[in-house]
Amino acid sequence: MMDCNYKDKIMSYIEGELNESENKVFQSQLESNADLKREYNEINQIIKSLKKLPNIESSANFIVSLNKKVDDYEQSKGNSKWRLKGKNIFNVNYGPKISAIAAALCLLFVFTLTYFLSTSNYGSSSLMLMNSSATKDSTNNEVANIDSLNSESIDR
Repeated sequence: MMDCNYKDKIMSYIEGELNESENKVFQSQLESNADLKREYNEINQIIKSLKKLPNIESSANFIVSLNKKVDDYEQSKGNSKWRLKGKNIFNVNYGPKISAIAAALCLLFVFTLTYFLSTSNYGSSSLMLMNSSATKDSTNNEVANIDSLNSESIDR
């Protein structure tokens, strides 16, 4: 199996970009590793074949035209993040769907709240309040009775 570090250095070796020590190490690996040597020979052959092709003259605005096409492609690819099944998300009217979902969630919340209030102690809290107010009234009456007793004892 070929070591990826040496596979990455094939192009640097072919183009003469390795320093002297890296060059020697790479050459020793080429001699000892058959897979690396085969890969090197294939890449080297492709480069030699490309160099033999005739030069092609391009139009004066070729680079400008190419850059525009690349920009258009990148822009259309960037917009694809916001596309859904071939449609632009911002052009589709999702208002009715979102409204229906919101209404359903509100109803679910109200029903859940009603259920929990009816099954918990919170539903019986009104009875406790009524009982406590009755107790307060009787206490006030007792206080009033004590006050009236005190006034009667003062009169005597």
